[in-house]
Amino acid sequence: LATQGDLEKLLLQWRQQHGPFFEFQVPGSPPVMVVSDPDAIREVYEVLQYHKSPRYQDLLPVLGSQSMVMSEGHVWQGQRAAFNPGFSSSFLKTALPGFISCTEHLVQRLEAAADQREVVRLHHLTVLTTLEIICKVGFGEDIDFLSGGRSGPLWSAFEGLGRHVAWFLDNVPFNWMKSLPWNVSKTQRLQQQLDSQLMAILVKRLQEMGISVDQQAAAALAATGAVSSSGSSKAASSSSSSSSSAAKCPFPGSSAGVAAAAADTPQP
Repeated sequence: LATQGDLEKLLLQWRQQHGPFFEFQVPGSPPVMVVSDPDAIREVYEVLQYHKSPRYQDLLPVLGSQSMVMSEGHVWQGQRAAFNPGFSSSFLKTALPGFISCTEHLVQRLEAAADQREVVRLHHLTVLTTLEIICKVGFGEDIDFLSGGRSGPLWSAFEGLGRHVAWFLDNVPFNWMKSLPWNVSKTQRLQQQLDSQLMAILVKRLQEMGISVDQQAAAALAATGAVSSSGSSKAASSSSSSSSSAAKCPFPGSSAGVAAAAADTPQP
């Protein structure tokens, strides 16, 4: 199977040739059924509730074991319910300026490309715009992924891990090589780099909410699944302060873990 490092492009090409349902198989691997019809996908996951493909495990280093993309059944339902307030109309109204700002940034990027007669990959730009929105709305960070921001430490960590994982996804015949000791070690190292960047942003955001998290509380956060790494800050706050501040978070499942972790930290 020659994907030339772009499995997504190949699947789109096959979709155009064979329609929304087709199957392929790599020698030595089980057959893969590709479904790209929205109604059929909804039937598979919501009505029939089939298990997700084992290939999702290849995304584990990037998404983490607690991700809703990875979970299924009652676990997924609980996670989705915890995040529902983050998609309420009241919260989305407050987040709307961030959406508009990032969308305008994308429009400016496209206008500049048009002026220069530059050919762009729209899918690539929309992915970068999505990252900008997540950082802005979810973490309160303004990062210019569409242009200069791609040289920063967060982008470098994200791109490094993403490219490492994507190589095994795109080069299906060599997917087994991800389990070799040196590749496992590299995956763990890249995960730690990304986790440290995300933890630094999370701790900063918690401090802005009035919750100070020290190293021990950060470790407790990682243990509860609220985050996937460790980080550091200065002093620990009281449990009452943590609980009241965490209530401001639109995602109560995460804020509960934040409050509990900070509350369990010994006070000076």
